[in-house]
Amino acid sequence: MKKNRMNQKGFTLIELLAVIVILAILMTLAVTSMQRYINNAKKDTYITTAQQFLSSVRLGITNGDYDTPDISECTVVAIKDIETTSDIKQSPYNKNYKDDESYVVVHNSASNGGTTTLDYYIAMNDASNNGFKLTKESALARGVVFTRVANSGITSVTKTSINSDLTLHDSTTCKVTHYYPTN
Repeated sequence: MKKNRMNQKGFTLIELLAVIVILAILMTLAVTSMQRYINNAKKDTYITTAQQFLSSVRLGITNGDYDTPDISECTVVAIKDIETTSDIKQSPYNKNYKDDESYVVVHNSASNGGTTTLDYYIAMNDASNNGFKLTKESALARGVVFTRVANSGITSVTKTSINSDLTLHDSTTCKVTHYYPTN
């Protein structure tokens, strides 16, 4: 007795394998897209955090917590010394910031005899080398943030950098005259 194949119900092994392969491809695409979204969100958070640190330093300069640099000089404030309203202690990648590679620079770019013109720069790098090089506040964007770069290229700045020249984002140099924390 012959069975009629048209009356059989169910899927063949080939059909099941085809469905599994299609689902695997869709999952791979979804996971890749989600990783990209998550990484972009972390980079955006890095920039937002940097802007909070810059705002805190700007307020500190206004309140006299930090010294205002003289013309062509700069004040450096270590990230670990900056207090923000959200009390940020780690990068969006859940790593501590490197002390000597995470700082805000306040540069007085006024010409001789001109009024004080303060430009703000920031560099941030965490223990996994996620961050960005010394960048002017106006240039902060997702594109400047790097992830897991072995040689970040960030100039280390510490208390011993006082009276040395620091090259800023736009190739301008300034003399470091103040460094916080001072102790």
